[in-house]
Parts: sequence; C-alpha cells; structure tokens
Amino acid sequence: METKGTSPSTGPDDSNVSENELPIPPSEAKKWVHMDKVDLEKLKWMTDMPKPKPLKNNEGFVARFNFEGDILPYDADVSYREALHHHGEEPGRAGYTLDELFILIRSKVLQQRHIGLRTLANILRNAKEGLYDTAVNPPIIQLVVEAGVVLLLRFALDESSHHVYGEAVRGLYYLIASEPDERCLAMVQPWAPAGLEPGVSSNIHASEKSRKELDEEEKELKDIEVIKLDIIRALIRMDTHIRLRYILETVKPNPDTVIYTLGIMTRIVRHSLTAAWKVVQTPRLLSVILENFLPHNLSPLLTGENVSSMSSVYGVPLKQALHLLRVLAARGRQLAAVLVNTHDVMGRILTYVSLEPSEVAIPLQEALSLSQEAYAMWATLLAYGLSKAEEAIANFYPLIVKQLVFYRDKVPINEETEKNKFNYDVGAQLINSLTRALNVAASQTLLSSRMKLNQGTVIGASGKAEVLPPPSLSWDDLSDIPQLIETCLKKWLVQLERTGQTSFSALRLLGSCCSFLEAYYLKWKDQSSYSGEKCNQKLQKLHDEVILPFLNSTCFSNLVSSPP
Repeated sequence: METKGTSPSTGPDDSNVSENELPIPPSEAKKWVHMDKVDLEKLKWMTDMPKPKPLKNNEGFVARFNFEGDILPYDADVSYREALHHHGEEPGRAGYTLDELFILIRSKVLQQRHIGLRTLANILRNAKEGLYDTAVNPPIIQLVVEAGVVLLLRFALDESSHHVYGEAVRGLYYLIASEPDERCLAMVQPWAPAGLEPGVSSNIHASEKSRKELDEEEKELKDIEVIKLDIIRALIRMDTHIRLRYILETVKPNPDTVIYTLGIMTRIVRHSLTAAWKVVQTPRLLSVILENFLPHNLSPLLTGENVSSMSSVYGVPLKQALHLLRVLAARGRQLAAVLVNTHDVMGRILTYVSLEPSEVAIPLQEALSLSQEAYAMWATLLAYGLSKAEEAIANFYPLIVKQLVFYRDKVPINEETEKNKFNYDVGAQLINSLTRALNVAASQTLLSSRMKLNQGTVIGASGKAEVLPPPSLSWDDLSDIPQLIETCLKKWLVQLERTGQTSFSALRLLGSCCSFLEAYYLKWKDQSSYSGEKCNQKLQKLHDEVILPFLNSTCFSNLVSSPP
C-alpha cells in the first residue's frame, strides 16, 4: 500500500558501517564475557538510525502507521522510545506497514499478536471514518481484505486471551459494520414505511441468478474464495456467529467487546433474510442475548452509571441488543413472530417503555435510548399485526395517555433543546407506535364485516382467498389519543413560530405528530363514528389556526432554507 503518488520507496541504505560509527570497537567487545564472536549486524542497530532516502516530486511511499492507526509522515521524527522502530525494510522510518502488522498478528508471542490486532483495528476504524480517503491508494479496506484479514480475524476469535479475541472482535466490527450508517438509519425512523429496514447484501447476493450459482458451487470453494465473493456469507460459513455466541455465553467479555459483538450480529442480520434466519436458528444465541442484555430488571440503569464505565454489562439492558432484535424483526413477519411467541420480547418492551420521562433525566441517557428502541420495535410488531403487540396497546393504554400528557404539559419544543433531545426521540417513537396502532384499529370494522360475510381478504398459500380475523384493537380503544396529539402539535408549532429555535430531534417529533393526524383523518371516514361535517370543521380549524400561520411564518422559511 502506498500513499498517493507514483511509486513506493525502496529499502534502507545497506552500505557498510565503519568501526568509528559503532558504539564500541569490535576489538573491545571481544574482551567481554560471551562476546568472543562479535555480530556486526547487531552492533549496527546500536548506531544512529539512518535517515530515509529523499523522495522525488510526487513520489509515493509505503504507508506506516503508529499504534493508533495514524499514518506517519515519510520523514517523521519519532523517538525510539515510542517503540515504533524495528528491524524492518526501512529501519530509519517509524511505524508499521500493513504487511508487518500481519506478521505480528501471526506471531507466536501473545503481546505481539495483541499489538498487531489492536493497531489493525484502529486502522480499520480510521478507514471507516474516512481519514485515509485522500491519502491512500488503493483503499485500505480493499487492501486488507485481499491480503486475508478476514481469516486472520476469524482465527484470532478462537484465542483464549481476552487481549487477542477482544481486539479481533473490534477489528471485525470495524471491517464489516458501520456506526454512521446505523445512526443515519435511526434518524430516518420513525418515517420508514411499516418499520422496514434496508438490507445490506453483497453484489453477488443481491442478484438472484448469481446467488443461485453460488449456492450450487459453494461446497467446492475454499473459504478464501468465498470471502472474495461475499464476506458475510463467508463468516457464517466459518461459524463466526457460533463462536461469538460462545464468547458471550461462556467467556463473558468486557462491555466494549459485548457491544462490538452485538454490532457484528446486527450487520450479519442486515445482510439477507437467509443470514437473519441463521442467527435465529443458532442454538441458544437469542436466549443468551435476551437473558444477559435484555433482562426485565432495570435497576442497573437507574444508578446513573453509563454503560461504558461499567466493568460488566451482564444483567444490564442494552439498547444495542434491542436494536439487534428490531432489525431482526424488520426482516420479516415470521422472524418477528418467533421473537414474540418464543422469546417473550413483548414483555421486555413493556418493561422498558414503562419508564416515565421525568424519571430518566439526561444523566440516564441509556434508559431513554432503551425506551426509544423499545417503542421502535413495538411499532415494527404492530405493523405486522401481531396480536400480542395489539393487546399490549389496550393493556398499557393508561400509561400511554399519561406519557402523552407529560409531553403536552412539560416538554417545550423551543427551550433547552439539547437537554430535551432524548425526550424528543422517545416521543417520536411513541407517537409512531400509536400511528401503527391506529392503522391496525382502523381495519377492525372492515375485517369484522368481511368475516361475517366470509369474504376473503388475502390470498393464502393454496391460492385461494382467506379470511383474516379482525384485530383485537378497535378504533374506540384509542379515542383519547388524537386530541392529545393534536394539542401537542398546536402547542409546539406556536412555540416554534415564536422563537424559531429548535433541533432535528424536535422536528422529528413534530413530523411524527403530523403523520399520526394524517392517518387519523384518512382512516376516520371508514369508521361508524365518522361525521363528514365534524371532520371538515376540525380540519378547517387546524388549518386556519395552526398550520397556515406556521407555513406563512418567517420560521418556516428559515427552516426550509437552513434546516437544523
């Protein structure tokens, strides 16, 4: 690998070193005990380090990294005390090349394997953050994959030392996963239709023809050949998910390794429906995650201690674990049904959403983030029409109303926006869940009438129309919700119009209110309680008193021209 330029630099100057440059004359060294045979090559390493050869204009050079993964300047003046000089091809240059790091990772010395893996993980992290985009050609991720990094990391996962397998997990996470992508996907929630999550498969898996060809030929291919075609598929083939389950279940690693492991699992699930089913069908994997990282007991989070500062996260509810299950559920209705019916995910969701916003202030961000993920998953389960998710709305209706009252009375949208960020995020997901519940409840009247007439509503596996049973949730069960959300929208739009101060999270909360009211007024006309005159009056009032003044305000113009 070279930094951008024309050609790599050559090795160090191998010219002979005169005796005057040596720390002691060889004749003197022979007088010492066990120094009767003098090794001139070793004595040369006790002399001053040679300076790198000057580079020509626009000439490239082999990149060398420090232990944090930073590329060192070609002629960087680094003290030997930094331990970055070694017996490599360029002894005058500090740092390690990728090839030299790979040699360290294969070493029989534990400390060298640890240093090599730690540095490599830092390099992969920096590469994912784009720090090398304008400096290195070809891209580092491409280089390390072609050089066999996947196999190196997979073998390192089998090590017994936590120094080694921990860095291997971190390196694998930064190789295949992307935290910025997950954050961006979280930001578009709850606007994604029906809670859908995008798949992130390889080019060969995205093509049905190529996928079928690989299915037929995979048994004859070696692991390294499958890696070149599809890294995630190769990792599953090498039982990476099973090894990670063993680490979580038996080894019980530190918090960082647990979180990186959950991130790797999430990336595997995003790959394809096939990969998602592999995770679900892995014996004890989901049970280990649920029992250890999604318990019903929330007391560890109520201490105010951040997850990153805990010595162990076993027994602590983790938002990353719930995020993994949400992505898993979004892959298909059958997968979601397995989580609900076999693993009692709904019970855990209700535990996490039962936290009142006033009880989880900013120092308890983990608890608020957990509530946000719980509502997001609840919305996904409601989109599939799963009965337990519908029944939970009715059972927790008083709590839901209480939380909406809190937002109506206590949460401003134009004051202390940073302090209220997590309240905004939780509120957006809460209202999104209610929007899904409203869509479910709106279908009850239609499905009930068709059920009485025995009219089919869907085409079953036999090709015949089948009758869907009506949901347990009715339109009247949500009678208090529309007025509360409409009041919140009015309050927040007026506040926003007055000051113009807001944030992205606050606007996302506003958008959730608008989405709910849109669904409400569209679905209302199909209900027995519908009154055309009353509906038109309410819409006209909302438009004239709230929406139109806001659209004509300077605040709206500023938001359109310069969104937060």
